[in-house]
Amino acid sequence: MPPYTRLSHACALIAVLAAGLLQPALAGAAPAPSVVATNATLALGPTHVMTISAGGLAVRLQSSVATARTLNVTQDTMTYTLGALKSPKGLLTLTLRTLPSGSKMLFADLAAKDSTPSVNLAISSASETAVLHDLHLQPNLAPNKVQGVDHTTGPIGWVDFSLGAASDAPLFLSKAYRYDILTKSYPGGGLSTVRELISESPTMTIAQGGADTLATVNLGLDASGRQHSQRYFIASKAPITDSTVGVYSIGHVTRDEWRWLDPLGSYYKAPYSIEPETKLGYIRSLLDMNGGETLTAYRGTGSALFGDLLANDLYTLGAFRSKDGLWRTDYTSTWVKDESGIVAPYVDTRHNEHLSELSLSIAEALGSQGVVAVAECTRWADNYAKYLNGLAASGAVVRTQHGILFADYYDASGKLKVHTSMNHALGEMNYLYDMYVRTADHRYVDLAEQIRAGIDDTAPGWIRANHDLFYQRNIDGTFSGTDYPYVTYMDLLGARMRVFGIMGAIDPAIEMLLASKADFLNLRPDQLLAEAPPAQSGPSGLPQAMHSELPGAFSAPQAGQSLSMCAALASPGCSNGTGSASISSARGPGSGGSISSG
Repeated sequence: MPPYTRLSHACALIAVLAAGLLQPALAGAAPAPSVVATNATLALGPTHVMTISAGGLAVRLQSSVATARTLNVTQDTMTYTLGALKSPKGLLTLTLRTLPSGSKMLFADLAAKDSTPSVNLAISSASETAVLHDLHLQPNLAPNKVQGVDHTTGPIGWVDFSLGAASDAPLFLSKAYRYDILTKSYPGGGLSTVRELISESPTMTIAQGGADTLATVNLGLDASGRQHSQRYFIASKAPITDSTVGVYSIGHVTRDEWRWLDPLGSYYKAPYSIEPETKLGYIRSLLDMNGGETLTAYRGTGSALFGDLLANDLYTLGAFRSKDGLWRTDYTSTWVKDESGIVAPYVDTRHNEHLSELSLSIAEALGSQGVVAVAECTRWADNYAKYLNGLAASGAVVRTQHGILFADYYDASGKLKVHTSMNHALGEMNYLYDMYVRTADHRYVDLAEQIRAGIDDTAPGWIRANHDLFYQRNIDGTFSGTDYPYVTYMDLLGARMRVFGIMGAIDPAIEMLLASKADFLNLRPDQLLAEAPPAQSGPSGLPQAMHSELPGAFSAPQAGQSLSMCAALASPGCSNGTGSASISSARGPGSGGSISSG
């Protein structure tokens, strides 16, 4: 390719920025009142520029806010009015994040103002050709009795730009989501927010470049009345696929965790049991904001795209935390409300322990890109442990003979109002054990041991006549509900590993619950690990540190307990070399450890 060809495309790119369109987007000020620009531009790096147009409407920058670098990410948020200043047809909000790798991630939200605005985002590259790699993701239209039909599919795929043998940064593209915002207010300041999906659409075209023109990807947003329309894309610094990750892997991972995103979270099909009620409801799901599947894929492949998605996920988790450092569910579950009166926003204890630990795992997995984030995420995790300790100190827990159990949900009152499920109790306990392994801070393990004592005290009551477990222990001490098939089972396996690995003990109550659950699932002892289905939610497994010397660990098992961890994990009992099982219920020192709120 002659050097003047590359130069001509670079000049064309500069011309777009210099054609009187740049000042609204990059100078941070709207044009003079006498100038009515019908588009604006935004630089996305050295080889990409985005032109914003709205079907001939004036496009004016209303505000621009730059956020200080946090978790190795910088963010700029720009809001544009579309049409007349006094009565705009709509507002366009662009949130641009520069990720640790140098990739750019942009979220676009069009809000109609009793009109029908249409926006085009034209991303041009100093290239001649643009090739779409379509993931061809299809919706699963099989109805679900709890959620109905999920009409969403996942991202479009990505576009590769090239000029001869040279390639420019590819674009990874979501579809566009058009929706209404539904809200319900409650006495005392509670507010539940649900999105009602209108449509999911690719709304994309590609224009190839020429000798003096740029290859361009056009992304559309359309809304009417008071509707919104959203989409995102990533201008990646590296190829999307390589020798370690192919099209199938990209589709498999992004289909589930990267469908519908905005700067504050991910949206998934809601169950019918929500307020406001709608059959087409989508909610910000804390359960799905952790990027667990992406984290596993990134660890296995080192994919640049997966790394970018995780870095964004980490920043989003930080942005969505409440002022007190907790993650609150922002929609009301009528199931929880009917039992307890708890409405949005409220704390889901399982989601908070999961996000606390997974955010730290993401920061650690990102390596040098996440070095600053590790310290920050450790503070997040410590903050949640302090919150749990505060609940225990205030009496907002179930007190058993020797221990405590936390409720599944807490509202702003911080009072005990709702049941405890076994999977929540195990999740909190396992999280605290993991934090002890990471930090060697005995405050964590002391609180974990109080929860273990609560599980031990109540263990017989959890077992049903069919050997399955009840789902919940109610405040009055009764048990009810049908447990998840495998979630609690996997949590029990995690508890067994942690209790033995950290405390040097085998807990008879946990072994009894695990054996009963395995019997219900028709699993033999030798199948407990080898053939267990993957967990539907919950801990992702032991921290790597647990497989080596434990920092500050308690004394090793005594002679009768001198067993390898692998032996302990292989079956409900462990051989001590004489053919007999050796079990200890030792809990280690102290049960009243305190975590200060300072």
